[in-house]
Parts: sequence; C-alpha cells; structure tokens
Amino acid sequence: MGIGYLTGQGGGGSNIKSFQTGAAVITNLNTLDIAISAIDTSKSVIRIWVKPAGSNNTDYEAIMAKITSSTQINLSRKTAYAGVNYIQWEVIEFNNVKSKQSGDLTVPFGTAGTFQTTAISSVDVNKSLIFGSFKAIAGDTGIASALNIFKISSATEVSISKAGQSYSAHWQVIEFK
Repeated sequence: MGIGYLTGQGGGGSNIKSFQTGAAVITNLNTLDIAISAIDTSKSVIRIWVKPAGSNNTDYEAIMAKITSSTQINLSRKTAYAGVNYIQWEVIEFNNVKSKQSGDLTVPFGTAGTFQTTAISSVDVNKSLIFGSFKAIAGDTGIASALNIFKISSATEVSISKAGQSYSAHWQVIEFK
C-alpha cells in the first residue's frame, strides 16, 4: 500500500484568496483523506486531474473529490486497486463569492449524450462556474464511461451527462458577486 502527497500554497489574481495544490498517489485504497490549510468552505472549490493506473476500468480509475471540512479534502473511488492512480488536486478559495452550492447526484446508466439533472437555488449563469468529479457505482467498467460533462443548464438546474455506467457525481457551483 502506498500513500503520498505534496502540498504547496500560492496566491492568485484579484478574485483568488488562496490556492493550494498537491499530488496524491492512491494504491490499494478506495479513499484517501488529505490535510490542507484552513479555508472558508463556502467560498472554495476543489478540482482534480487523474492519471489512470492503466486498468481501463472506471471502478479503479474514476476519482471523486470533495472538500470535507475547512482543513481536509477526500479522494475516493469505487474499488481499491493495486495499480497506482496519480491525482493532481487544487483547492481554490475565492473572494467576491455570492453563493456556493454543492451536492451529490447518482447518475444512472443512460443513453450517451443525455443528461441527469438536479435543482439548485437560482444563480446568475453569467457569473457562475461549475466543477465536478465522480466515481463509478455500477455498470459498464470501460474507461469511456469516464468522459462526463458537468454543466449549469439553467439558473436553477445542474446537468451531468449519462454514460455507459452508473456513477456518483459530486458537483460544486460557485456564483460571484
């Protein structure tokens, strides 16, 4: 079993209050908690990039990221795997935030190109961004199922694309003043 991570902290432009980044390695685990410097969770988002372990199986390769507290993030996948997943993560804390909403959505197996939707409190779509990640829960294990789309489809709705398997998606919508 191997776990490792590096952290860094830097500044940003006028709308970024803090920026933390790190690299995590997940081997033989299905969840990993990482300590971060304190943030205001109502003004922060997490985003990740994953270098797959080479299994071509989303049970192992699809990683979901969440901010779980002001000093911790969590990376998780459906199933532990002996292969090594490399994950680059960023936690961005913003200034001038009007609202932040986040949630989990189970996206069932569906026709590629169709979307699963969920309601959100009204936002100005011209001043809002969406961030998302997911992990497999059932169905096709092909890596093509990892190609998902997260979008703000209206002022009161978030949409996530359906693929060849069921998965649990975590979305974050941040609206600026």
